[in-house]
Amino acid sequence: MLLPARSLAAAGTLPEVSYLEASDVTQTGATLEVSIDPEGAATSWELWLECQSNPPGMEPCEALTAGRQRAQGMIAAGAEAQTVASPVTGLQPGYGYRYTVIASNSAGREGFVGGEFETCPSEGLCVGQPWLPGESLWVVEAARRSAEETPAGQAERVATQRELEEHPVTDAAERAARERERYEAGLRTGREAAERDSAGSRSPRCVVPRLRGDSVAGARRKLARAHCALGRVARPRSYHGPLVVRHQSVRVGRRLAEGARVSVLLGPRRD
Repeated sequence: MLLPARSLAAAGTLPEVSYLEASDVTQTGATLEVSIDPEGAATSWELWLECQSNPPGMEPCEALTAGRQRAQGMIAAGAEAQTVASPVTGLQPGYGYRYTVIASNSAGREGFVGGEFETCPSEGLCVGQPWLPGESLWVVEAARRSAEETPAGQAERVATQRELEEHPVTDAAERAARERERYEAGLRTGREAAERDSAGSRSPRCVVPRLRGDSVAGARRKLARAHCALGRVARPRSYHGPLVVRHQSVRVGRRLAEGARVSVLLGPRRD
């Protein structure tokens, strides 16, 4: 449905990308689902697998045996938020798989990196999916830029390059592991620099509060007091009773830019 007024109001706004749990998970496959709001502008999207780990969550994340299995598409200007899906196959039982989604429109790019799901084990029950949305794309890119601008980041790149020249890597898996280590080291350096900058700034910053157990209205008030904003609200499809926040997309205490959005997953209250 086209919404001309909304399209005009949202001109120049980044698309909003919200994490959804993987569905139809089996031992060897799953369907990755992501909610994308184009915010009034024509928006392209890409979704692909990054790496795998066994047990799930282990570092470093290993090279894929099933390929990246990239999916892509377009959402028309003026469209409402849509759930895009990508089936992935050829996976291994009991593994953790990370994936990236990026949505792009005329205002820029948004998405998340390192969202994770787990395939069913070869034996036993297939448990519910964990809340592992990964990192916001703008956080990852800001940290990467900060790492590249710091002397420590520059020195690390020089040291890595020297190591590769002195000890060349021919094995693809080892090369991928080294690249992953280098990326994560740069990410840590950038985060530390960004947090120091945020701590020393006098301007307001979003300091993410604890939302677990709050109603949607309560979470919205808490976020507003903390200079944050409520993002996507995911609700269970088969439950119609009172709901509270069960999970949030950004950890408690994280310092972000003023007005940063925090998405939540609702569920029944557990006494």
